[in-house]
Amino acid sequence: MLENEDFRRVFMAMPMPSLLLRADSPVFTIIDVNEAYLQATGSSATDLLHKGVFEAFPDNPDLEDANGVSNLRTSLDLVVCTGSAHKMPVQRFDIPIRGGNEFVLKYCLTHNVPVLDHEGKTYFIIHSVIDVTAEIENRDKNEIAERDLNKAKDLLLQAEDITQIGSWELDLSNNELYWSEGVFRICGYEPGEMQINFATGLSVIHPDDQEMALQAMQHTIEHGDTYEIIKRFIRKDGSIRIINSRAKIILNERGEKVKLAGVFQDITERKKTQQALEDAYQEKHMILESIGDGFFAVDKEWKVHYWNQSAERILGLSRTEVLGKHIYSIYPEQQYATFYTNCVIAERDQVTMHFEEYVEPLGIWIDVSVYPSPSGLLVYFRDVTERKEIQKQFESVVNNMPGITYRCLLDDKWSMLFISNGVEAITGYPAADFVINKTRTFSSIIHPDDLNATFIIAEPLSKGEVFSIQYRIICADGDIKWVEDKGRGVYNNSHQLIYIDGVIMDITEQKQYQETLLRLNEELNKRAQDLAISNAELEQFAYVASHDLQEPLRMITGFLSQLEKKYKHELDDTARQYIGFATDGAKRMRTVILDLLEYSRVGSVDYEKEPVNIHQVIAEILEMNRNDLIRREARVFFDGMPLIRAARTPISQLFQNLITNALKYQSPDQRPEIKITATEYPSYWQFAVADNGIGIEKEYFEKIFVIFQRLHHRNEYSGTGIGLSICKKIVDMHNGKIWVESLRGRGSTFFFTIEK
Repeated sequence: MLENEDFRRVFMAMPMPSLLLRADSPVFTIIDVNEAYLQATGSSATDLLHKGVFEAFPDNPDLEDANGVSNLRTSLDLVVCTGSAHKMPVQRFDIPIRGGNEFVLKYCLTHNVPVLDHEGKTYFIIHSVIDVTAEIENRDKNEIAERDLNKAKDLLLQAEDITQIGSWELDLSNNELYWSEGVFRICGYEPGEMQINFATGLSVIHPDDQEMALQAMQHTIEHGDTYEIIKRFIRKDGSIRIINSRAKIILNERGEKVKLAGVFQDITERKKTQQALEDAYQEKHMILESIGDGFFAVDKEWKVHYWNQSAERILGLSRTEVLGKHIYSIYPEQQYATFYTNCVIAERDQVTMHFEEYVEPLGIWIDVSVYPSPSGLLVYFRDVTERKEIQKQFESVVNNMPGITYRCLLDDKWSMLFISNGVEAITGYPAADFVINKTRTFSSIIHPDDLNATFIIAEPLSKGEVFSIQYRIICADGDIKWVEDKGRGVYNNSHQLIYIDGVIMDITEQKQYQETLLRLNEELNKRAQDLAISNAELEQFAYVASHDLQEPLRMITGFLSQLEKKYKHELDDTARQYIGFATDGAKRMRTVILDLLEYSRVGSVDYEKEPVNIHQVIAEILEMNRNDLIRREARVFFDGMPLIRAARTPISQLFQNLITNALKYQSPDQRPEIKITATEYPSYWQFAVADNGIGIEKEYFEKIFVIFQRLHHRNEYSGTGIGLSICKKIVDMHNGKIWVESLRGRGSTFFFTIEK
C-alpha cells in the first residue's frame, strides 16, 4: 500500500492531522505522518517515524486520571478486531513538548479508519485527530458535539474515499436499508441519486452472485455471527467491480438483533494486481522450469523454497526431497566450503558471486552464480564437466607447446587469468605463482626499462589488430632473456575488450645471433669498402700501366722495323727470324695491353641506363663485321629482339664479343650459323647466342670466364683470353648471370640475363 503513490499523495494532502499506523498491536508502529500532524503536535518526522504511537505520545505521569492513551489503545484494538472504523469521543491528550519534560493540554476528536489487505484483514490504520481544545474551553458542549459529529462525518467520508470503502445498515425490523456515500460511489452513482431499499440494494449485485449474498445474510441473521464474501457489483455504467463484503449483527442493550451492519470495499484493482502477480509468477515459474540451467532459491534461514526441473536432473534430487529443508542438510558445509563461503559473501555484501564447484558424489563440475534477493538467495548453476574436460585437454596441449601461452587482463599488472607451464621453463617461476597463488604479477618480471614500452599494445588492441612486441624479462636466477610477445584482444558482443590471448617465445639466441650478424655485417661492409678502394686502385693501376706500357712497345716495334729495313742486307736469316719474333711478341703484348685496358674500363665508368634496341645493336655489329661474315659465308638469325633498359656501350660490346667468338671458333670446312634469341621473364630478359662451332668440354664451362684463360694455342685461334671475362663483367654490372651449354664438335650456346 505504501508503494501506491496515489494513496500516499492523498494521505499527505489530508487537512486533518493524521498518522498511518501499522496494525501490529500492541505497538502500532508509526510508518507515515502528514505535515498537518507535525504542526499540530509540534513534532518532527524523526520524533515519530518507526516508533510505537504510545512511545511517541505517552500519558502525562503527573496526572493520575490520565486515560487518553488507554482509550486510544482500546479503539485501535477494536479496529483491528472488527475491520471497521471507530470514532472516539472527545479525549484529553497531553502532548509532550519535544526536548523537555513538559506537556501541552489538548482536547481531540479522534477517528481510526482501517485499511484492509487483499484478504480483508486490517493492514494499516489511519489515525486522524481534530483539535477541539478551543471549542471545549469557549463553547457549549452541545455545539462542540454537533461540530464534532459533522467533522467526524467529513472525516469518515474522506476515509471511505481513500480506502474505497462504503458502509451500510439493514434495519431488521422493517428491512430499511442505509447506504453511506461511499457505497453510492462504489456503484457509480452520486449520493442520493437512487432510492435505496432492499430490492434496489440487491439489484446492484451481479445476478450470479445474488443467491450467495442472500444466503450469507440469512446465515448471519440466524446465527448472530459475521460473514465475509467476495461478490460482483454492476455499476451504473454497466462495468463490473469486485467487492469484498463484510457484515455482522448489531444487538441492542437487551441483546436483541436489531441491525445487520457491514462494509463494502472495492477490491477490483487489488484483484487485478493480484492476478497480474499470479500471472507473473506463473510466467516466471514456466521460465525457470524451461531453462537448461539448474535453479533453486533459499530464504533468509537458508531453507529451500524453490527447486526447478533442471536442478532435479543435474543434482539428482527431486523437489520433495529438498523443499523446506536447510541447504546444509542436503550438502554438508564442510564438503562444499567454496559454495557456502560464496553464499555468505553474497548475502552479507549483497553482491553477485560467480565460481565453479566440484560435486564429488556425482563426479561433475558445476558453474555457479549466486544472487542476493530480498527474501534470501537465488542460485543458478549448470553442468560444465564436458567443458572442464575440454579445458583440461586444451591446457595439457598448451602446456606441452613451446613458449608461454597466456590469457590476461589489460592492466598495469598483466594480471594472468591463465598461463601455461612453459613460463617455468623460460622464467624459472611456476605458473601457479601467477594464476592460483597470485604471489607474483607478470609485470614484476618484465625488465623495468621495457615495462612502459609494453603498453604500446593498447593501440592495435583498440583497432582489433594483432600486436607483436619484444622486451626483456628477469628470470628467477637473475638471468635476463629477450622474448617476443604476440597476441590479440578478445571482445564481448558489445565490442568491449574483456581479455588478451597471446604467446610468448624466448628469442634470446635469435637476438644474440642478430647482434653477431650485425657485427659481421659491419665487418663485411668495412671489408667491402676496403676492397672497393683496392679494386679502384687496381683498376687505376691497370689503366695507367697498360697505357704507359704502350709507348715502350711502340718504340721497340719501331726500332725493330727500322733495324730490319736498314740492315736487312747485312742480317742473316737467323737475325731476321729473331727480329720477326721480337716484333710479333711486341704486337701480341700490345694486344694484351689493349684488352686489359678494356677489361679495366668495364665497371669503372658510370654508365647511365637507357632504352636500348637490341635488334639495332645486333644489326650494327653485323655491319661492322660484314666482310668477315661474307668471307666465311656465315648466316645469322635474330628475329624478335626486345627494347631493354641497359648501358648501351657495354651491351654492344657484350653482343660483339659473343658474335665474334661464334665466328672465330669454327671448323675450317664448316659454314658458320649463329642464332640469337630473347625470352622475357617477370624481372629480367634472357638472351641466348648459339653457334655450330667446335664446342667446349664440360670441364671448362666455368674456366672460360676467368681472365687470360685460353683453351687453344694461339696458333690455332687468335685472342688473349679476356673477351669472355669482359662479357661476364658486363652481365654482372646489369645484375645478371652468364653461362654456357655446349657439346664437343656440336657447337655452343651462351646464355645471359639482363635485369629489367
